[in-house]
Amino acid sequence: MAPHRFTARTVIARPPAAVFDWVADPAHVPLVLEGVERWQPLGERADGVGARFDVRVRALGVAVETVIVLDRWEASRAIGWRSESAPVRHSGGWRFEPRAGGTEIALTIDYEVPGGVLGRLLADRVDGILRERLDRALGRMRNLLERRD
Repeated sequence: MAPHRFTARTVIARPPAAVFDWVADPAHVPLVLEGVERWQPLGERADGVGARFDVRVRALGVAVETVIVLDRWEASRAIGWRSESAPVRHSGGWRFEPRAGGTEIALTIDYEVPGGVLGRLLADRVDGILRERLDRALGRMRNLLERRD
């Protein structure tokens, strides 16, 4: 089955370094990404290339367990990840670009569902949910960051 890709964008009235630092804190993930029930570092590292996380996300009433690893880390510019183990292969990343009065953030997620009819049916349902969750996540993040002093 062909990979699926979604990107959501917003502008936050904060400098790129502040937005990057906020996103890089694993404690903030469940605050903005709907359905995340667990996002815990595996080992002592919680940032930088190679940091790994034990993740549990609920979608369509089903809990999905995965381990992700950070594969891109450019301070104030980008954070990327890929799944190491998951029933659905996925990867994605955050990009932080300076804009007048703030930072444009882009959150991109790529995923592949298993093939066949069941995979296509699942993808159709997940696509809509994922698009909505990404848009809401960035809206929540913008609200939280812009309320900070």
